[in-house]
Amino acid sequence: MTDVYNFVLHKLLSCTHLNYDVDLMSYDSQENMKVLQILLEDIELATEKFSQNNFFGSGRYWKAYKGKLPHSSTAIVVKRWDSKCDDQFRTELNVLFKRKHKNIIGLIGYCNEMNEKITVYEHSKGRLDSYLKDSNLKWMKRLQICIDVASALEFLHGGDVTLKKVVHRNIKSHSILLNDDWDAKISNFELSSLDSLHQDMKHINDDAYLDPQYKQGFLTEKSDIYAFGVVLFEILSGRLTWVEGREDTTQSLGHLAKQYYKQGKHDEMVFADIKEQIVPQSLATFVDIAFQCLHDDDYKRPKASDAVIQLKKALEVQDFEIWESKLPRDYKEIMSLSEAPEIYHTETKKDIYKKLSSGILLPKEKVWFILSDNGGSNKMISATSAKFSYKNHQSHKCRSIHISRSTPSLLVFLTFYLHVRTHQLKFNLSFFFVTWHMPFIFFFFFEK
Repeated sequence: MTDVYNFVLHKLLSCTHLNYDVDLMSYDSQENMKVLQILLEDIELATEKFSQNNFFGSGRYWKAYKGKLPHSSTAIVVKRWDSKCDDQFRTELNVLFKRKHKNIIGLIGYCNEMNEKITVYEHSKGRLDSYLKDSNLKWMKRLQICIDVASALEFLHGGDVTLKKVVHRNIKSHSILLNDDWDAKISNFELSSLDSLHQDMKHINDDAYLDPQYKQGFLTEKSDIYAFGVVLFEILSGRLTWVEGREDTTQSLGHLAKQYYKQGKHDEMVFADIKEQIVPQSLATFVDIAFQCLHDDDYKRPKASDAVIQLKKALEVQDFEIWESKLPRDYKEIMSLSEAPEIYHTETKKDIYKKLSSGILLPKEKVWFILSDNGGSNKMISATSAKFSYKNHQSHKCRSIHISRSTPSLLVFLTFYLHVRTHQLKFNLSFFFVTWHMPFIFFFFFEK
């Protein structure tokens, strides 16, 4: 990602006449957008002339290909638009040019030459709909994907007061991309609208994601929320909203989800591969907010910001139930003594467990703390103050080592373990040497 942002930053810094109000500018006079133009020749090199081997996916108006920018290791996804889709190309380009958010697909550039209309985006490994049945996509990660999408919708619907509100109008699992870290990013903005009252509805599909109130002639941010509710149940159930081979709308997932919820049988909808992972309170919190999103009356649907809050609660409950019992009872006190005590308030219990298992430095106590696999703890005492003795009762003091801050620092930690062995004591001295550049460990053993 560093290469991507360096590329864009270089382009932006080279332009001194940028007009940021791209929503209002005419397409023919978009001089300010030339800053992100990429040559068709470079795009053809990146995709091997749109080779079928690099095919990534398709939509109603475009085909997408993966590739790498010439003279760069930057992986990209390229959308090649149909020749008659000028409006859709322009809409997506204008929306993404101005709106930057970690959960909205990042625009790298575009091409508009030789009757080719192309937009270039940051790399993604695939669409959400391709991973719904993936058993490797655990419940915790599915919850985080839901939070990512809700956060992006919150931003689009007015989370940034300096920008016009955007109604996406095409929210579905097909429009949600996942990167290599399973972070979700909303894409496919070609049907988006910046005007709630005057909208072209001829390109809107009457499908299972569509707000039942679309017949009023326009879609609002609450229409996005309805579609998001369908996506939530897709993520929970591990299936798409349409049952393959059926066209009856009463068999769509949204319709069935309402029935199951009202009958108190929502647990029967859960994807079998993740069912044992979910704690009851997390499931209850999740289905409550998902059901609210599907309310027939749009004014009774939650805002995206409300959905973020409730989904985070579902994640917190899940995280607490699974990982709290694995942490030492005094873990809050331990974290408060660490070099970064603030992570106790910002990290999940799972992340705290991983940090403690890897080991953390408690500088005030001059101790290196490690949580063992069985839930116990090991504390390694600073060698500059450690003192020990063994069977002959001779006392030994570790000699202090002075290392200046200007050289690669060396921290020495000592731990010892006592083992009763035929009435003799066995000492195991473990020295941990940590440099600024690379940690390494060796052990010294002796027996008396």
